[in-house]
This record gives sequence, C-alpha cells and structure tokens, in this order.
Amino acid sequence: MNESQLPDGFDPLAYEDETRERWGGTEAYRQSQRRTARYGDEEWAAAIAEGEDIAERFAEVMRSGSDADSSGAVAVAEAHRRHIEQWFYDCPPEAHVGLGDLYVTELRFAKYWNEREAGLADFVRAAIAANAGSESVGR
Repeated sequence: MNESQLPDGFDPLAYEDETRERWGGTEAYRQSQRRTARYGDEEWAAAIAEGEDIAERFAEVMRSGSDADSSGAVAVAEAHRRHIEQWFYDCPPEAHVGLGDLYVTELRFAKYWNEREAGLADFVRAAIAANAGSESVGR
C-alpha cells in the first residue's frame, strides 16, 4: 500500500494487532477483514474521505447550535451508520450505539472527534443514540 496517497498518511494496518485482539472473534471483524482485504489506495482514500466528510458534517451541526437529537444530527448519524455498513461491516443501530460509546470512552477515538471540535465526541455519541431510537433508522 502506498501510504503517501492516503489522507494524512493513514495506514490501515497500524492497529491490526490491537483490532484482532479486541474484536477478532466477532462477525463484524470478519466482515471488515473480507471487505477491506480487496481495497487498494483508491478505495481506502474514498472511504476515508467519506468518513472525514461525515465527521465535518457532525461538527457543522454541533456548531450551528442544534441539539444532538435534532433532525440534522440524526441524519448525519444515520449517514455515519450507513458509511460503516458500506465500507466495513453490518452495523445495526445497537452496534452503532456501542461504537458511539467507544468514541467517548476510548482516548484515541475521543481525541479524533474532539480535536475537530471540543465536545464533539459526546455530541456524536448522543446523535447516534438518538438515531438508534428514531423511526428513521434503516430507511
């Protein structure tokens, strides 16, 4: 893989051992391994760019003063869930809520969100939870 072509020098293998250790026994891990095994630089760049766009959309909704359970925030949370399903693994609402919790409790994830906008990790977690409870999930 030519890391220089990927945004910010992203290396999808950098956390491979940790990921396998934590989630290697799950179907989500196996699905992600199958899907990403065929990705070249273009696919990784597209997945990353889409994820960055979603992150910026979360930040924009938060900056607008909207609540995490607003229609705008919930729509971005659903886009985030679908992004994960498209590129990595099936992500039903309850799994997405668990991921939202990781965004706050795991330092590396929280840093990613909060460097974009202070408090964004909590906002994203709340938007994901609101989306999981909304009638629009899966539509």
